[in-house]
Amino acid sequence: MALFELNSDRRFSYQNQFLAAKQHAEAEKKHFHFLANLLPGLIWTADSDGKIDYVNQRFASYFNLGTHSVDFRIILSRVHQQDKATLIKAWLKSIENEVPLQVQARLENDQQVFVWYQISATPYQEQNGKVQKWFGLCADIDTHIAALQQKEEFISIASHELKTPVTSLKASLQILDKMLSVSCDKKVTALLNTAIKSADKVSFLINDLLNASQYNAAQLQLRKSWFSVSLLTEDCKIVAKHAGCELVIQDRSSLSIYADSLRIEQVLVNLVNNAIKYAPDSGVILLEVEEVRGYAVISVTDKGPGISAAKVSQVFQRYYQVDSKGGQYTGLGLGLYICSEIIKKHGGEIGVRSVEGEGSTFWFSLPMGQPRYI
Repeated sequence: MALFELNSDRRFSYQNQFLAAKQHAEAEKKHFHFLANLLPGLIWTADSDGKIDYVNQRFASYFNLGTHSVDFRIILSRVHQQDKATLIKAWLKSIENEVPLQVQARLENDQQVFVWYQISATPYQEQNGKVQKWFGLCADIDTHIAALQQKEEFISIASHELKTPVTSLKASLQILDKMLSVSCDKKVTALLNTAIKSADKVSFLINDLLNASQYNAAQLQLRKSWFSVSLLTEDCKIVAKHAGCELVIQDRSSLSIYADSLRIEQVLVNLVNNAIKYAPDSGVILLEVEEVRGYAVISVTDKGPGISAAKVSQVFQRYYQVDSKGGQYTGLGLGLYICSEIIKKHGGEIGVRSVEGEGSTFWFSLPMGQPRYI
């Protein structure tokens, strides 16, 4: 009898604990929904497989959905046609790799106007590291995007207006240099050379601004053809030698790729120049070429000061410059951004691996299509 009563007490205690835990979970859920409906963004959650299982009232109102029944097809139908594939690809990649989602897309509102949104999602993991849920937010960035577009338009116009007089200035200086090269005072020659170099720098910066504006407006045109990667790597030796640096090339692949050779050369030379610029004491720069699962992978490695983990994720952003140990570098911080846009346009990827005090490796990959060897 006593044993029966003891077991009954235990069952009663377990039931109470279960009910208390259930009530606590329900209360937390209500608190979350209450908070989600107060916030200005479009808030949503998804299960571990990426299926949306909750949206706040603002999200439901925007897409004309029920808060309990979410049809992803309706949501997708309101995504701009040009952004749809990018959004789906980014979301599937986040789910597969269990990494946060960050993507921009235009969403159609109830007035049939497309508005730019920053779509973010973060996985919530259990103690064993397994993703239990996704918490997402769609934040209105339309005003920010409009401001950026106005700035890009201004930069493009200003750059075009500046290019003509600077080109004329360079031409005049070069003619003057030829005219005075035979008999001229050394001081005058030195000043003239300085003026020519300054004009070259201004011209370089203007071209960077024009390129950045062009790429941001998705106007970059590619002229693709088959070419040997080794032709580009050999040209980089001249760049390094001119800077007094040794470039070691490891390329046993003899790869041929279908791409815009001038644009890829622009990327590669930029990476080599950056290695020389930011790691002047590196001595030797390593350039490697290899084939990895149908992609040509090219990397440039230096033994310089490296980049901190906090800055690695920002190096391909527009106007961002790495300031290493207080060093000041000329330029607008557009070189790596332009490289990134060129590689993306080719359907490839670009990235960096770096350890402070040990050096950096900048790499990019290009799809080879039907691999060909020369």
